[in-house]
Amino acid sequence: MTTTTPDPITANTERVMVRNTATGFEQGIAGVAGMLTAGPLGALAAWGTIRGLQGKWTPWFILGIPAAPVLLIGQLAFLGAVLPDTKTTDMTRSEQAALATTCADYRTAQRTDDVSALASLGWDMGYQHGISNDIAGACSSVGVYGVQN
Repeated sequence: MTTTTPDPITANTERVMVRNTATGFEQGIAGVAGMLTAGPLGALAAWGTIRGLQGKWTPWFILGIPAAPVLLIGQLAFLGAVLPDTKTTDMTRSEQAALATTCADYRTAQRTDDVSALASLGWDMGYQHGISNDIAGACSSVGVYGVQN
């Protein structure tokens, strides 16, 4: 955007005032790139940064490369803390018995270093029993001890 303004020093002279702004397309590209690399907060940060830097991409990259992993890890840690971890208190006796059997099998697979069984049982705990993070806590709540996360 350019406009002319009277020169305050020299009479009868106009100067061109240049203001750099990021176009809407540039803001959109920055927002999408931020969303893909650092999630929703990354989209907001990338959009605000490209506006603040007036469409200059080099400092945007310099700021964004170290910021993206930090934002992503922070958001994932927040979600991990907010989302419910285990639902063993809401299970029926038969569901708790099935989880106890799965936990015992998981403990055996850990002791024998059976990687394929660990992957299969880990999937089973997450999908069928709703255990997301704290496998050891969920197993100890149904009476199976010695399971490690």
